[in-house]
Amino acid sequence: MVADRRLNSLSLQPWHRAALNSWLGDCSIGSNALDEEKKIAETTGRWPFLLEEFRSLTVTGNMSWQAALATLRTQLNDPVARTTYMETFGLKKDAPLKILKAIVALGGSADQEVLLGIVEGVSKPEIEAAFYWADRLNLIQPGPQTGEWVVDPVVQELLRDRTDDGLVDNPGAA
Repeated sequence: MVADRRLNSLSLQPWHRAALNSWLGDCSIGSNALDEEKKIAETTGRWPFLLEEFRSLTVTGNMSWQAALATLRTQLNDPVARTTYMETFGLKKDAPLKILKAIVALGGSADQEVLLGIVEGVSKPEIEAAFYWADRLNLIQPGPQTGEWVVDPVVQELLRDRTDDGLVDNPGAA
C-alpha cells in the first residue's frame, strides 16, 4: 500500500532480525541461511539505509550479495565515504560527535559521569543533550551496567580513528 502511494518510509532504528530475514527473502538476496543473515547484519547493523545501499549494489552493480557486502564494507572504511555515512547518521555537530568519539575511545561504552572528566570543552548539559539525541536516533543503547550506554557497532566503526589506509590509528595498548 505504501508503494502504491509512492511514500518514502524512514526508520530511525535498525530493523529486527525477522524484518531483515523477510526483506532478504523479498529481495531474493542469498538463501536466507542464518550465517548469511548474520554476515549482512554485521556489516549493515540492520540499518535501513545501509541495507538499501547493499541491495542497490546487488541490483545496479549486478553483484552477488557477497561482492556487494564486501563493496559496502570497503565504502564504510573509505575516508571520504565515511564522512557521508556519518552525516547520514546525523553525526555533524561538534559536541555530540566529540562525545560519541570519546565513548568509542573508551571501548564503546561509558556513562555520562565518566565523560565529564574526559571530554574537554563540553559541559554536563551538553553531554546530557548529546545522550538524549543519540538515544532518540538509536545511535546508543543502554548498557548492562546502570547508567552505562553503548554506541551502536556500525557507528563505532565509523567513529573509530583511522589512518588513510583504513587501519585503526590507535588500536590500544599491545
